[in-house]
Amino acid sequence: GSDGDNAIDVVSSVAARAPPLPEAADYFVPAEAARVNEVTETQPLDLEAEARTEERQRRLQREAREEEDALRAKVEETDRVRAEINEKIRLQAETDEQARLEAEVEEKDRLRAETEEKQLQAQVEEAERIAAEKEIVEKQAEAEVLRLQREEEE
Repeated sequence: GSDGDNAIDVVSSVAARAPPLPEAADYFVPAEAARVNEVTETQPLDLEAEARTEERQRRLQREAREEEDALRAKVEETDRVRAEINEKIRLQAETDEQARLEAEVEEKDRLRAETEEKQLQAQVEEAERIAAEKEIVEKQAEAEVLRLQREEEE
């Protein structure tokens, strides 16, 4: 009768005032739910039981928020570490590219220096050849002059 109706009214008013529990199903054990139903059908909830239920709901909500915050913090830390790793990879790639370009420049400089050295060597050899030819021509000219002098003397 009226005791059962009162119990239903009390449960309804508690449920109406309680903040929503989005993940309550994760924390509410079915056997416990059956026991609570049995209690509410047989006797009206007293204020102490209501207070315990509200406290338990608040505790479960707080624990759920704490777990959610902890998970969010882990996700943020993972994202931060991933970003750091990606930045290190990017910097390493830049460093590798820089090193490759520097090696390329050094190789071009080495080849240019080698080419210049060969050109200078060729110029030196050409100058030596010309000097040797000039010396030969001068000696031939001297010999010719001496020959002509001897012919004149004769």
